[in-house]
Amino acid sequence: MEKRIGIVIIGLILCFSLVFAQNEGVNSQSGIMNSNDLNANNEVTGPQYGGVNNDNNSNANSNGDNNSNITTNEPNKEMEQVQQQITAQRVERLQNAQNEIKDFNSIKELRKTLSQDFVLAAQDNNEFAKEQVRAVKVSIARVLGEAVRQNPTISFDDINGLQQRIIMNTTEILIDSNDTIQARRTIRATIMNNVMEMRNIGESIELVDGNVVAEIKEGSLMIDDNGLFIEEKPIRVTPSKIKTKITKLEKLQLKVNNGVAEYSAEIKNTRNLFGLIPIQTIERARINAETGKVLGYEKPFWSIISTGTDVVQENEEIQ
Repeated sequence: MEKRIGIVIIGLILCFSLVFAQNEGVNSQSGIMNSNDLNANNEVTGPQYGGVNNDNNSNANSNGDNNSNITTNEPNKEMEQVQQQITAQRVERLQNAQNEIKDFNSIKELRKTLSQDFVLAAQDNNEFAKEQVRAVKVSIARVLGEAVRQNPTISFDDINGLQQRIIMNTTEILIDSNDTIQARRTIRATIMNNVMEMRNIGESIELVDGNVVAEIKEGSLMIDDNGLFIEEKPIRVTPSKIKTKITKLEKLQLKVNNGVAEYSAEIKNTRNLFGLIPIQTIERARINAETGKVLGYEKPFWSIISTGTDVVQENEEIQ
């Protein structure tokens, strides 16, 4: 009897153990399912929403980039359009100028506008605008040549800024090296704040600066927007400046010597032979026409036995 009771108790214990174990398995499985469901939900909601958000963000960023492109490109396009309009207006003015340039007075009236358009057309880097500038220059040279033929005196100031040049030798005048005029004429121009004249008088050219005349027996003078040149060598020192320094200037010549533009100045001076006998002398100074530097000074051989001073010193600069 006792054995049967023990067997029943052991059986009940085993039954309860099996039932408990099954419940634990079900709970653990439901827990796993719940966690998987949660993970699945997270995978559905989190990454998808995150993906959507990322896509939205990327779209927003791309929209931002597009907006930034619009912001940066639109002003550039507007500037290009404005520049194109300005260039078109400039080309139209230059084209009209070709028909308006009929005489020298018309050049004078258009000079200021054309001077600005010449400079700006070069900055535009527009070949069509530059071509119109070249055409206007041809028209100006043609009218200028005719004006030189008809008038004994021409003011270069009226075409200054139009990149024209006039070359004068003893018998001819060349307009931009294209139109040769066999004539004796006077070209007046403001050079280094001085009103100066170029005159070809047959055997020589005279460069007149106030009451001072520099004679050119060889070569040619050229004037353009950049100034005055002799045989393409620049003249920066005017005859009047030399006269200011050398008050007893007798004669002044201008020439190119060994590739340098220089003045040869004849100077009246007084030296006292043996320190007692005053003698009038003619002495010479060579002066660089570009820098004003005195290149050399010539005086009588007997000056070593006389008293007196040189009018200018070698290497001195006349400004």
